[in-house]
Amino acid sequence: MNKELIINRFSKAAHSYDNDAVAQKKITLNMIHLLQSYVEDEMEKIVEIGCGTGIYSRLLIDAFRPKELIINDICKMEQHLTDILTNKNYSFIAHDAEQWELPQQIDLLTSCSTFQWFHDLDAFFQKAYSALNENGLFAFSTFGKENLQEINNLTGCSLHYSTPQELSEMLSQVGFSILCVEEEKIILTFDTPKDALVHIKRTGVNGLSQQKWTQNTLQRFSEKYIEIFSTENGKISLTYHPIYIIAKK
Repeated sequence: MNKELIINRFSKAAHSYDNDAVAQKKITLNMIHLLQSYVEDEMEKIVEIGCGTGIYSRLLIDAFRPKELIINDICKMEQHLTDILTNKNYSFIAHDAEQWELPQQIDLLTSCSTFQWFHDLDAFFQKAYSALNENGLFAFSTFGKENLQEINNLTGCSLHYSTPQELSEMLSQVGFSILCVEEEKIILTFDTPKDALVHIKRTGVNGLSQQKWTQNTLQRFSEKYIEIFSTENGKISLTYHPIYIIAKK
């Protein structure tokens, strides 16, 4: 996995992300809804991994009013977070979270739609466990094996996706108690395969692909996409497969 390519793709997509990240917005709302079942009080210290343009960050602030908030992303996102960073107790760190020495004594460590890009989740889960306060929560969404299945089927280009069971086992081995595991399918529809590709580009989730599109390859791709993944109303589908996990130290 080329993290420089990931940085490049997400940085370029930052200006269009908020408008086009339909599935990702739904995921953040679902994550907040699940968390509210397990968080009874305001949180003293929240750390978010992979904050992007701050969609989830703002929901965290509204829901839990943390006294201290540290938000992180591998890309330099400060210009998209100015409203959040007016609070002197809220800060942004641009760093690859796998290489970052996490802050300590965290009450809630959380992330949406980021961990599928990590090289070594086992190592990060161990680091997360150490950084949390006793009874601290580790809550995240990532993606399952059917994520972007249409694109993966036609191009053969895919990330390695863990199953909910594999993720739960990794967390349990570190010492976490699993409070919640859920998954769902979010199916978007588009008029044409090209529209689906534009959506992917404008949300940065093409951080793995180095596909060079020509008129011929795009035509063959589109024909195959329509043949296999057309919907009943004449559109084509694009599947997101989020997994939600809440664990406790």
